[in-house]
Amino acid sequence: MADVVKNTKVLSLGADFSDGDTRTLNVNNPTSDASLGAGIDSLSSFIKNNNLIIGDKNGAAFTGFSSAQVKTQKSTYLDLTTGT
Repeated sequence: MADVVKNTKVLSLGADFSDGDTRTLNVNNPTSDASLGAGIDSLSSFIKNNNLIIGDKNGAAFTGFSSAQVKTQKSTYLDLTTGT
């Protein structure tokens, strides 16, 4: 069996909270169309208006996303079997 290389895309969203806390939320295999930015803005408003995410330190309110990046992650699964 040969080594297996797998590439996946991950959307990393930087979430901010009213107490200054930050967290990173990751979404696997995000859509790659041009409306991704509008979708993130809409999601941010929905989360804020419905108080769906709170900070884990003081229970602070979510204030919005400060960053969004689509990253490609490469994983290599090595074949360590012997030829016998």
